[in-house]
Amino acid sequence: MKLSEVIAKYSSEDEFISALKTEVIKLGTENPDFIYNPGFKGTYCSYTGPSYDENWSDESGWVKTSIGPECKGCIFGQAMQNMGWNSSDEKLAGPITYVLKCQGIEVSKVQMLLEVQKNQDSGASWGEAIKRLLEV
Repeated sequence: MKLSEVIAKYSSEDEFISALKTEVIKLGTENPDFIYNPGFKGTYCSYTGPSYDENWSDESGWVKTSIGPECKGCIFGQAMQNMGWNSSDEKLAGPITYVLKCQGIEVSKVQMLLEVQKNQDSGASWGEAIKRLLEV
């Protein structure tokens, strides 16, 4: 299922955003010690797998190296998968605010999600990364 189809399951944009926040909080609460990007080594976040680094190799060109633990994706990738998004249908890239903006969602409505993503990508545990969402 494409992300647009997941969003369409909800009666409003705000209801989708609320459901996404709830799912992210659930993941952070159930896995408070999970660190997606240990040691802040990964250069890239993936909605469908571990964080990774990409380096040039004269023999192979650009080579991706997994940095984080094996997983279904970053906290937002996993949350959206739990909501029905099927990564084989489309490839998402960029910050969560950009991904949702491409779906027509106003960035100001989801700005606090970017903070969670930045915390996660900087090596914070998911329990730490979601703290700001718990205050909102």
